[in-house]
Formats: sequence, structure tokens, C-alpha cells
Amino acid sequence: LDAVLDRYADILVLAGFILNSPADYLIPGLAAILGSVVVPYTRAKCEALELPVAGSFGSRDIRQLIITLGLLLNIPGPTLCVLAVISNLSGIHRLWSGLR
Repeated sequence: LDAVLDRYADILVLAGFILNSPADYLIPGLAAILGSVVVPYTRAKCEALELPVAGSFGSRDIRQLIITLGLLLNIPGPTLCVLAVISNLSGIHRLWSGLR
């Protein structure tokens, strides 16, 4: 239940960023949402298949820190772009390490 609520919270916060200015933030926001869902999914899937799980540089703690800094500095666009890149690279890294 905790993991499901975490995903909802992540998505709602990122949706709030997008709603700030949909014309500007839709694409990076959706990419950030995709990454925030893929990272824990790849970990859970690798664990379920008993594959090695690589450590991640885009963990939820790091993503929450980036979101907090983005909110404090009032820079939603760059925040979403950084989240999109870090979370998707982390998901790809986990997938790749699980397949090797």
C-alpha cells in the first residue's frame, strides 16, 4: 500500500507542476511522470524475477530533493527537465543491469 501511495503522491505533485503552465510543461512533465513510475517498477520486476538490482542514482529520495529545490527556487521547467532525465536514465540503467 505504501508504494502505491508513493506513486500517487509523485504523480500528483508532478501534475501540479504541469498545471502551472500546460503549454510549457506538458512534455517534460509527462516524461518526469513516466520516469518516476518506471524506476520503482523496474526494481520490483527485477526483484520478482530474482535478477540483480542495480543501485540507483534516481531514487525517490533524490527525486523528492529535486522537487523540493525546484519548488523553493520557483523553477518548474528546469525541475521537470532534470527529473525527466535523471529518472528515465535511472530506469534504463536498472533495466539494463537486470538484463545483463
